[in-house]
Amino acid sequence: MPYEFKAPIIDFVIYPGQSKVFTIEVTNNQNGTASGTITAEGPIWTMLEFQFGTFTVEGGTTKTIQVKLKPEASTMPGIYTGDIVVTLGGMTHRIAATAAVELLEEALLDVQVKALKTQIHPGETLPFEVALINMGATDEVDDVILNYSVIMIEGSEVIATLASETVALQDINKFRREIELPDNAKSGRYIIEVTANYWHTRKYALSSASFEVTTIPAPLLALKKVFTWWGTWLILFFLAPGAYFGTRYLSKFMKRKEEKQRYSLPLSWDELPKEGAPSVVKVGKVAGTDKPAWFDLDDLTTHAIVAGATGSGKTVSAMVIAEEVLKKELSIIVFDPTAQWTGFLAPNKDEKMMKNYEAFGLSKEDVQSFKGLIFEIRDPEDITRIDFKNWIRPGELTVFTLNKLTTGQFDQTVRNIIARIFEQTWEEASGLKTLIVFDEVHRLLEKYGGLGGYVALEKAAREFRKWGLGIMVISQVLSDFKEAVKGNVLTEVQMHSKGTDIERVRKKYGDEFAERLLRQEVGVGFLQNPRYNRGKPWFVHFRPLIHSPHKLLEEELATYKRLGDIVWQIRDKIADMKEKGQETSDVELELKLAEDKLKTGAFRMAEIYLDGLGGRMGVTAGKLAASAEKEGEAPKKPAVKSKGGGKGGSTKAKPKKK
Repeated sequence: MPYEFKAPIIDFVIYPGQSKVFTIEVTNNQNGTASGTITAEGPIWTMLEFQFGTFTVEGGTTKTIQVKLKPEASTMPGIYTGDIVVTLGGMTHRIAATAAVELLEEALLDVQVKALKTQIHPGETLPFEVALINMGATDEVDDVILNYSVIMIEGSEVIATLASETVALQDINKFRREIELPDNAKSGRYIIEVTANYWHTRKYALSSASFEVTTIPAPLLALKKVFTWWGTWLILFFLAPGAYFGTRYLSKFMKRKEEKQRYSLPLSWDELPKEGAPSVVKVGKVAGTDKPAWFDLDDLTTHAIVAGATGSGKTVSAMVIAEEVLKKELSIIVFDPTAQWTGFLAPNKDEKMMKNYEAFGLSKEDVQSFKGLIFEIRDPEDITRIDFKNWIRPGELTVFTLNKLTTGQFDQTVRNIIARIFEQTWEEASGLKTLIVFDEVHRLLEKYGGLGGYVALEKAAREFRKWGLGIMVISQVLSDFKEAVKGNVLTEVQMHSKGTDIERVRKKYGDEFAERLLRQEVGVGFLQNPRYNRGKPWFVHFRPLIHSPHKLLEEELATYKRLGDIVWQIRDKIADMKEKGQETSDVELELKLAEDKLKTGAFRMAEIYLDGLGGRMGVTAGKLAASAEKEGEAPKKPAVKSKGGGKGGSTKAKPKKK
């Protein structure tokens, strides 16, 4: 046969808003190139998205076309049929397609608990109120298994429980329960925790409320004995001053103890990330302890949000994770509206930050820079000409600075970035291959002047995981992002914050977490991922950076740009030589040597290589500038200009030839 068409059986059951991807292979068994089209007919056509509508297939090759089946969220249930029509070189092939759209009714339950006493004594009974709220699409939620526990905050010891009970509810089920505390309960802060398992034990919800257990202090017991003694009134004048000063001392002692326990909340140590797996790295210490805090980089494939107020350390904590990604020889692409991420290309020299090294087992010998490239985006359309796969290099990062864009342009740029990545073909991967960082993403929100670019982020969060592409977004606020984004991002790092984010934490995790979040020091944040600590957050004190926390100097960036201009002029010359069939291997080898010198920061050696190579090919930066001045205009610059350095060097993004 001159042409062959291969496709799977297209008969899917799918829910509104869900998507499924399959491929169609078209093979050209002829010698010449053949052109083709792909379309859809019938009711199913509104649900189908093709990688491209027209295509060409070289002789003796196979073209793979990705097809996405995605009914809109508003699609009515039913059976949708039709044909996928593929034409190639005058031959037409029809592929039957059927989609059964069904509604998925999923139970969703919220549980709330309130301690009806905020302070009790050992041996007393704690009354509390429980509210179960049906928030899902089902009319009823049956077989809800409730467990009750009293847990001491310091040490996470369970001191009392109630027998499990099974209940059902339609809308709201509110009731009271009581639990008796043991006589030997220690004084301190406790929580009453209620866990609800439902939907055939596949889902759970939990809530907690805090209270305090107090005992009669030893000084008060002594006073009681004194007042029953015949000589009480004789010595009262001596005990009263002692009691006064003793109370003041006790108050100060309790205050110091509370400061020490600032981050003490129940922790399931066995359920935190552990050392051992190749993808697990150390990012600091569990706050309030000397135990290391571990982080599994493969969790970044389900993406991360880092949020916090200005000055809380949110960007530094994100950079700590990024440093560990690079040290594992993985790649990073950063979209940076502040140019702060350019500091990766220089080692840390900040003495103030180095003062904290010893506490984390670091020394000045640990400082380093990282290999990388820097590009400046001046127009959202520049993104459409960049092949991102060219800048995925093990152990290196590529920074696209967006500080010259307006808010509207920033929003459009994010949308173009996501669209450009979707246009490219990626291999599937089980673990993290590349981390994509978006800084200052709160600018995408309408209240900050955005135009809805976060919708593109939501689409990326749903699809990028299968390609080993992780997304880390950094924002001043988290609560304003719609659940469509937050629901597809599993790792949350919340630094010190105020306002709506505090109320979000209070509602989701309880008063204890909200109060501690308000008291967090700079560099401390709580980390939450449903895989760990029974879904509850834990506090992490992130280590200091080993690269420079400051953006590069303008003079340095100018040097990188000048050398980068020469590199890309030579690249253009090489491309012209290849089109004419001329030998270029020697020239390409010399250019690679020059670029390698740029990546190690050896700018003098790079300049020597480039002067010799550029001279033979008729390319110099001076000639470019002189020619422009002679015509009475500034030297021409590309729309996407570049810098590179640190252990990294400099290149300039070349527009893709059409």
